[in-house]
Amino acid sequence: IEAMPHWLAALQLRPRDHVTRTRVGKLLLDMGDIDRAERHLSMAIESDPENAEARYLMARLLRMRGDTMEALKFVNEAVRIKPEDAQAWYELGELLEAQGRFTEAIDHYRNALQRDPAMAAAHRQIGTIMVKQGRTDQAIAYYRAALRADADMPDVANGLTWLLIQKDPRTTAEIEEAIAFAQQACELTRNQSPEAFDALGAAYSALGQFTKAIAAAEKAVPLA
Repeated sequence: IEAMPHWLAALQLRPRDHVTRTRVGKLLLDMGDIDRAERHLSMAIESDPENAEARYLMARLLRMRGDTMEALKFVNEAVRIKPEDAQAWYELGELLEAQGRFTEAIDHYRNALQRDPAMAAAHRQIGTIMVKQGRTDQAIAYYRAALRADADMPDVANGLTWLLIQKDPRTTAEIEEAIAFAQQACELTRNQSPEAFDALGAAYSALGQFTKAIAAAEKAVPLA
């Protein structure tokens, strides 16, 4: 967002540059300015119909508006144009996941990972679907992979905490690991997340450290 003035200045110098216009459209989309983002992305696609990034960003925009059918058309075109682009496959996976088409979504997240094995978001989303399907061990494996790729994911650290302490059977080592993940979530959220402290309290309780569990719960209360 801080780069917006730079990109707008560049666009004034090169108004037909579809790459610059795509970048402006993405920044506007990230800012939540959907109408302006749509104008820039539409112009980028008009300037270069083979602009895969502009197409999957347009798909994301349309999904935000609830127009999933039209979004699907744009993201499928992005994949056709640039099948080596991991982000295009990820966007297709997200769209299908939002429609409840979990098996297809997993397939496309895996397509993204084949092209970019370090894509933390794809690992996270597969893990999240696995949680919904009750496949705990697989969910844990994908959440671990997500954190290895990007340690700055408090939601994943928090989710992994709950998965580990709710395992049946579970080991003491797994509970201790859950505490470490919960502490990580607290640190990443600068001790401002009641969900992270709730998870930390539950992990301490699972280990029988009730004094620490109560202390964590008390920290969560004023933040809720």
